[in-house]
Amino acid sequence: MAATLSGKYAEGTCPMVSGGPLTAPYKFSQLHFHWGPDISEGSEHTMECRRLPAELHAVHINSKYPNQEAALQEKDGVVILAYLFVPGQANAALQEFVKDLPHINKVHSAFRVIPRPVGPLVPQFTKDYFTYWGAVTSPSCSHLIQWLVFREPIELSPDQVSLLLPICLFSPPY
Repeated sequence: MAATLSGKYAEGTCPMVSGGPLTAPYKFSQLHFHWGPDISEGSEHTMECRRLPAELHAVHINSKYPNQEAALQEKDGVVILAYLFVPGQANAALQEFVKDLPHINKVHSAFRVIPRPVGPLVPQFTKDYFTYWGAVTSPSCSHLIQWLVFREPIELSPDQVSLLLPICLFSPPY
């Protein structure tokens, strides 16, 4: 299952990432979450050969391209920062997102959320991350993506995981 958050920014105010293995500044495009039918699966990446309850992807596009569609056509166009979630303590930053999930109750439906900063959802990548070149898990898998996977998982409470699970009932299998 997946849910996407995107935003609109005034000129020059879009969040950016740069440094490390990135050869250019990349501007924020959107966040999307992946989760499964229970706490034993849901993430696309694995940790120690097991799937985790959920994963967040922060999609960024090379600032030299006008939009995500154009960036996906280029080998240096898209960087995705991936964050894995494990059961644990409540995540205050994520609570603002998961509390809106009950409003999304049909496949391909949308709900307008109150604008909020992206920063609290995604810790900075300063060290301890994996990077590789791969593809997106779409039907064609033809777009080359640079992935950076945060090594330290983010905690999510059992109650927060339970808010994700009902959405699975409305989504078709991949």
